[in-house]
Amino acid sequence: MARQASLFAIGKGRSAGDTDGGPELPAGVDEGRMMQALASMAREMEHLDNADPRQAAHLMRCLFNCAGRQTARDGRCVDRAVRPLVRAPRPPCYTHAQSSNPQIVAQQDMATQKTYLVISALGEDHPGIVNLLSKAILEQGCNIEDSRMTVLGGEFAVMLLIEGKWNTLAKIENAIPELQRQLNMTIISKRTGERATGRNLLPYAVDVVSMDHPGIVNNLAGFFADRAINIEDMATSTYAAAHTGTPMFAVHITVGIPSDMHIAGLREEFMDYCDGLNLDAVLEPLKG
Repeated sequence: MARQASLFAIGKGRSAGDTDGGPELPAGVDEGRMMQALASMAREMEHLDNADPRQAAHLMRCLFNCAGRQTARDGRCVDRAVRPLVRAPRPPCYTHAQSSNPQIVAQQDMATQKTYLVISALGEDHPGIVNLLSKAILEQGCNIEDSRMTVLGGEFAVMLLIEGKWNTLAKIENAIPELQRQLNMTIISKRTGERATGRNLLPYAVDVVSMDHPGIVNNLAGFFADRAINIEDMATSTYAAAHTGTPMFAVHITVGIPSDMHIAGLREEFMDYCDGLNLDAVLEPLKG
């Protein structure tokens, strides 16, 4: 059987644009049409859902059509090849045989699992920071799922949880150096996944007010850490008391209390602890 060069093969030492020397494309193949079709397919593959067989069938047909040298027999062969893909159910509908295959199950989980990127940025406060950050995220087809932003002294601090496909998140990661230059900020990023929800936790809010003095946050954090209670959110502020101008400190904390913990006993312990430190405190279920 005679050997034939692949339609996509490039001779050694030749670039894709070379036309002189070496084997030419087979007769009937429109090279310009081929390159346009491949460029179009490359754009489509950026948004390809790997879990959807119908999208794979569409790309196979595009590849066949761009060759420009089809025969009736060639068309029948392609139809037979893509027919199982076209008839396949769309995800997440899977057969029992597929669901019992650990490798397929793992691939299905990866296809449906959300992908996240956490971005932390810090820099001198000035107008337009949030606008530029959110615009860069939107242009890559990603979504801000959660955020924290505040001014600390003369610095603006922001933390963003961004949700998107792995390849669109990669584009944001690649854009970070330019964003740092434009915003004059220090930006770091880290990939993450969905939060594990294995433990049954009850959300409670803690509000504490006191005359400002060192050690308040450390004392509160120590109380909850000693009881294996996780602090999930914290915001603090200082202000001057009305009339007297006394420096005051306020802290709002969200904690996750294990459901098997005796809440009434915990509340009594906490109130006694705060009384000993001259802290006015409240511990109650988180509303909303």
